[in-house]
Amino acid sequence: MLYTTQFGERRIRVFNQSMQIAKNLNSYFKAADVETLADFQIRRYASRVPSLGPKSTKETIFNNLVTLLH
Repeated sequence: MLYTTQFGERRIRVFNQSMQIAKNLNSYFKAADVETLADFQIRRYASRVPSLGPKSTKETIFNNLVTLLH
């Protein structure tokens, strides 16, 4: 990626990324970070509290996390 610094210098930024490939789907889900997925779900549904209400949002989050962990 080519970008310019605040001082007007042109620079190239290189992103290297390494990903593991799972041999089967079960090993993929076993390696998942449960806390990160739970945090993502909670943040996703927290924005819906005004429209769904707190009780409905809590139930939705709970049901989705149970399904995710199952």
